[in-house]
Amino acid sequence: QRWRVDTPHTWRGGGNPGCGATISACSRAGHWPLALALLSLARARRQPLGDSSCNAAISSCAKVLAWSRALWILQEVPVANAEGYNASIAVCSKGRQWHLALQLLQRMMEASRRP
Repeated sequence: QRWRVDTPHTWRGGGNPGCGATISACSRAGHWPLALALLSLARARRQPLGDSSCNAAISSCAKVLAWSRALWILQEVPVANAEGYNASIAVCSKGRQWHLALQLLQRMMEASRRP
């Protein structure tokens, strides 16, 4: 099945939803490497990103046990809410990275986000 991705050069500043929607679509479709590349590009272009885009990218990493990439998102794009933290904790647990899961839980609680 073919699908078209909104190309990054069509994104505009000022809150255009195209960037976040494209990241979310790639994540939902299982194209997590593309979602991460778009996330990096959006950060480089200083595009505003919502927590849903970041959470979608983290969740897609969790599906393939890419815990280090999920943590990268949480570190580099600090707009994740409790859903993003929970997905990151889950992927660390599945990847047997218990110490990282516990660190995330502590960080989440310090940030006053409920698990």
